[in-house]
Amino acid sequence: MICLCSRLPPLPPTTTTCHGVELARREDGRRESSLGIVALFRNEHAMLEWLQHHHDEGATEFVLCDDNSTDPSARESALAFRRTHDVRLVLWKRRQAACGQICVYRRSVKMARSVWLLFVDLDEFAFARSGHGTIRTFLGRLPRAVSAVYLQPHVFGSMGLVDAPESVVSTYLCRGDVDRPRGSNSPRNGKTIVRRLAVRTPGPHHPYRADGLCVNADLSCCDFSARYATQADFPLQLNHYQFQAWRAFSRQKLANNGDAARLGFPRKEHGYSKGAFASFDTALSGTADVDLAVKRGHYASAAAALKAAARLAGGDCTWAPASIA
Repeated sequence: MICLCSRLPPLPPTTTTCHGVELARREDGRRESSLGIVALFRNEHAMLEWLQHHHDEGATEFVLCDDNSTDPSARESALAFRRTHDVRLVLWKRRQAACGQICVYRRSVKMARSVWLLFVDLDEFAFARSGHGTIRTFLGRLPRAVSAVYLQPHVFGSMGLVDAPESVVSTYLCRGDVDRPRGSNSPRNGKTIVRRLAVRTPGPHHPYRADGLCVNADLSCCDFSARYATQADFPLQLNHYQFQAWRAFSRQKLANNGDAARLGFPRKEHGYSKGAFASFDTALSGTADVDLAVKRGHYASAAAALKAAARLAGGDCTWAPASIA
């Protein structure tokens, strides 16, 4: 059975309370809300789609840090996009940075000029759900007491593909079971949109230590233990296309021993285990989630997208490990 996740969410409550502070959602949306994106990347194939997507969500500034890519295509796509957009490229030499990713994030914050910054990876697509405009319009309606918005991840599976598709958003349509988070599907592995001037210590996942309040997208207090079920009506969502087609996944994720260990992949004599990949992939592929694919215009309706998900998944959102043999 495919669990449908395509209904239009209602608007969040006009007023809520966080740590004793009453937060009223602004209705005018005219206050300055410029949005910049800070991202690290290595050998990503969907750079142009990712850039265009976040530009459509209101981002006007991109600070991109190249983590020693061996494939020049991502960098070439970024340079092409830079001809008409504000894109800055930084070469991060991992071995020269004793403080790891924190160093490059600090440098990126100093380079940025936007009011809000979203720290995100190139396999993550943040967006305002149907009926809520764009991320930038959402930020323009936030009360001044809020300095950070935390986005819990929705981790998607590979749809059983071996080779990378032309479009990530239109192809990967099934994600993990929100009631049984596993590994990277945990609510604790999300990303944050934060006011640049409030940043103290940036980091890759948890809310950055900043002045002001950190809230979820519905203005409730940020709670890492929250389950995905609590996000059903959130106006913002983070799609994490982590388990992509096998060849793209192994090239991007398993080429680095640190990534492989973090994901729990056993090291084999002749490479990483495809069986381990299939185990994760199946666990993260039980729910059809087509909101972003429809919003980006890949399908005429949610019904059409759900039919495509069923077709790609062979009738449901599960498939056998043999699909990547």
